[in-house]
Amino acid sequence: MGSLINLKGRRFFRLTVLKRVSNDRHGQTRWKCKCICGNYTIVNSSALREENTRSCGCLRIELVYNRPKLPNQLERRILAQARMRAKRDGVPFTITLKDIVIPKRCPVFGTLIKKGDKSRENSPSLDRKQNNLGYVPGNVFIISCRANRIKNDSTPEELRAVLSYVGRI
Repeated sequence: MGSLINLKGRRFFRLTVLKRVSNDRHGQTRWKCKCICGNYTIVNSSALREENTRSCGCLRIELVYNRPKLPNQLERRILAQARMRAKRDGVPFTITLKDIVIPKRCPVFGTLIKKGDKSRENSPSLDRKQNNLGYVPGNVFIISCRANRIKNDSTPEELRAVLSYVGRI
């Protein structure tokens, strides 16, 4: 078995090694470290020396929350999801980012389209006027998620039947 390398006082990225603590269940030496953010963490020797651990976890949080937002990020996500559905369903896909236009109001209900709506009812949703045509320019529109869910797999006859039923109540 090799000799213990003393890491006390050494700095590894954001972590400064304070003292050795008990070995983990696999016999790896562990060290108590202080992060530059002020938090303390316990890290294995190998994770420090091999640069697998750079902070107490604050670095990852900073990278996620301070990541610059791409312009049209929601539109890009809608486009990517549509591309995956088209591939899965074997329908044509020729739309581009310029075909994804999110209106202020839902063209079906007139309600405000809310990006990031937690209930998803008023979130933007990509609709195909004629499903068999696929994702092609002129056939895709953004409507509210609720409107798209109602329209999802209904035929015009079914929608008329529901409207007739509701009109009798």
